[in-house]
Amino acid sequence: MKINDIVMSKIKNKEDFFKFMDELNLQGDTFIIKPNWVDGTEGSFTDAKVLELVFEYLKSKKLFIVESYTVWRNQPCTEEGKEEIPADKGNLIDAKAKWEWIKQQDNWFLENKGIKPLLEKYGVEYVNITEEVWSGRTADPEIIKKLVEEKYKPVMYKELYSYVPQKLFDIKGATLISFSKLKTGQPGNITASTKNIFGLIPDPSRWPKYHGENNKILPQSIVDENKIYRTLFKTIFMAEGIFTAISGNWPEEFETVRNWGQIVGGRNSAEVDAVIATMIGLDYNKISYLPPAIETLGDFDRGVLNRIPKEFIKPIKLA
Repeated sequence: MKINDIVMSKIKNKEDFFKFMDELNLQGDTFIIKPNWVDGTEGSFTDAKVLELVFEYLKSKKLFIVESYTVWRNQPCTEEGKEEIPADKGNLIDAKAKWEWIKQQDNWFLENKGIKPLLEKYGVEYVNITEEVWSGRTADPEIIKKLVEEKYKPVMYKELYSYVPQKLFDIKGATLISFSKLKTGQPGNITASTKNIFGLIPDPSRWPKYHGENNKILPQSIVDENKIYRTLFKTIFMAEGIFTAISGNWPEEFETVRNWGQIVGGRNSAEVDAVIATMIGLDYNKISYLPPAIETLGDFDRGVLNRIPKEFIKPIKLA
């Protein structure tokens, strides 16, 4: 179903997903997909099953998938429920000192979750932001700064301009899909399409600097990273909970929701996130990053929220 620029669909099979993608009218020969691979907990990451739908639909295109390292995307955290890199492997502050171990664990994640063979099957190139930045393979930050500040106000942390991989800058103008996983979190918040771009900051923790005390800086950091990637690429935003989603207070007390079965897409991320928030029973006004995102990145018609059909309203347990 389409309401203005928003497309919302119930997905039961590949045909349903393809119809959803058709409605978005994607243009171009090169696509970059940004999943959410924060950790390996079922429901909290973009899995192989849903990625294959995207890759199959876009299989005639040149495809890249982009993500950064995190301190939680590793075997101990996934299988033992630990909160970060084990003490003997590093911590939130000195993650780069354990670079090789983090790289090995990322490979474990891709193989263990069935993603690596999928990338090979569809010829998708994986660009790890952290790997590129730590290796010094980045675009000229002065060029990035100039481009961004011609469109937006300067970002808070100027080093963000130096975190764009040269590989991505070389395909500037391609379409970037923020393909986010529906997750509820601290009261009044969800992780959806706008916040998903925040994951392109290469720091494996992004805390405390880019979160700030009690997450006070997080909304600004989310908006700033969006400024950069919206300047360089055509952007499309999606939030999905087709096969899995997360309810409750992720990452502390939460449950995996299976077969919520819906997806929302559009070109205005605040609108996409407000719509999916309304669908799950959350007041979008309580989402901390939406006010600055709306102010900086673009407002939307609130009337869209009143036109969501009742059959799309499927509340889940909130934090």
